Amino acid sequence: MLHRKASAVLIDSRSSRLSLEFMIPLVVLLALTALFMATELDLQISGYFYSPEEGWKYASSEICSLVYDYGTWPGLAMAIIAGIAFLAGFLRRSLSIYRKQALFFVLLLALGPGLIVNFILKDNAGRPRPREITVFGGTSQFLKLLDLGDAGNGQSFPSGHASMGFFLAAPYFVLRKTNSGWAPVWLIFGLAAGSGVGIVRIAQGAHFASDIVWSWGIVHLTALALSDFLSLDKRRARKLPLPG
Repeated sequence: MLHRKASAVLIDSRSSRLSLEFMIPLVVLLALTALFMATELDLQISGYFYSPEEGWKYASSEICSLVYDYGTWPGLAMAIIAGIAFLAGFLRRSLSIYRKQALFFVLLLALGPGLIVNFILKDNAGRPRPREITVFGGTSQFLKLLDLGDAGNGQSFPSGHASMGFFLAAPYFVLRKTNSGWAPVWLIFGLAAGSGVGIVRIAQGAHFASDIVWSWGIVHLTALALSDFLSLDKRRARKLPLPG
């Protein structure tokens, strides 16, 4: 009886913690969304990087070109290493304890930046890029965040490059239950990487600021859901090992 009561208390405590972990970033995302929808903030931010005389003055700068060409490579490398570690866990017993964590990296990349950002939203939202709208010398009409356009006629929302930057925070979701020292370091690193890539893409006229915000929200919330689904916390990982 006491054991059941203790288990119920632990479940309630864990549910409350999970609710809070989801609610904080979700509220932040929704608040920022409301701000972008109610104001011209997207146009104002993009306007700092554009002039009628020079156009997108930083678009072809060396740093912007490097980020565009290679900005996704660190995230891809992280996922590839995780995939190798996952497969190696079936060959070497000493590595089997890391299979679930390695699988998390692979699935997060596939679901977040891959499926949700690039295949579902980017291909179907129909939001023109800043460089494509009339305000900045293009021919398309500006659409605010969440205003849907014609699928295939704009790939601004959300940013695939920025989502790969935010993906670099993935180790945080693996370490947050077991290593309170390194976990926040990875979270800050991922946020900085995604934001940095996002600023570059804004400067190139490829994305609005709100596209970057949603790239973060998608990756972060997907990571939270996936880490809970895979039971990455140390206690549950012992009880729910992967088969094989």
